[in-house]
Amino acid sequence: MSRYLTSDLFSSGVLMLRRNKAYYLGRSPEADICLPSKRVSRKHAKISQSDSGGHMVADLGSRNGTKVNGVPFEETGLVLKDGDLIEMGPFEFRYRHHEGDLNDLVSQALGEMTTGVEVQGLQMSPTEKGLSGTFEGDLGLVEIVQFIASGSKDGVLRVEGQDRTGGTLVFLGGEVVHAEAEGTTLDAKIFRVLKAREGSFAFQGEIGREFAECLDGEPEPILPILLEMVRKRDEAAKTGDATWFDA
Repeated sequence: MSRYLTSDLFSSGVLMLRRNKAYYLGRSPEADICLPSKRVSRKHAKISQSDSGGHMVADLGSRNGTKVNGVPFEETGLVLKDGDLIEMGPFEFRYRHHEGDLNDLVSQALGEMTTGVEVQGLQMSPTEKGLSGTFEGDLGLVEIVQFIASGSKDGVLRVEGQDRTGGTLVFLGGEVVHAEAEGTTLDAKIFRVLKAREGSFAFQGEIGREFAECLDGEPEPILPILLEMVRKRDEAAKTGDATWFDA
């Protein structure tokens, strides 16, 4: 059985919860799930696996508290049940269980979106084997890459951005094993792809023969690179630097 969160905050509508992983939620850009609101503390809450194999939520001493099904709680760890609604500031998450193919679950969630629905700078729709759509904004691609990484997915993400940005990322188990873009190192190429501020993307949930020889490469975790981008974004917001994305 798989456990996941649903929320408009996620581009796919769904965030798969990994086993034995704790998810920190808060206003801090270093949080696993960043919640950009003054009503949310920097380190607001944590969702982690419970002894029963499900999940529990704990408030981390936040200023405005955390609610489950509309009721504030003071316990250090409240065990979640299927269908529970978690509230933190203006954000809501539904905790759910699922038995079956995770790809079917994602397709179902995306299938409920109509053409042109925009979520945090993304317009997307399901394809036969993945996702495709358009994006805009400094971090328009971050949410879709977080979805691929948190779901430990295999596949190929192709990005076509303006100003010679974009490229191709090959994922194996949610980590990048190959990148085609400007740059001399793998992490530099990844950063180059993610610097695209406006354009289109397509994610195919399988790796074809074209990239079969790349699977033996040393994988590069994508989340630290995303965090570095968020850090630069936040520093630029404080200094008013509009050229941070060109650094």
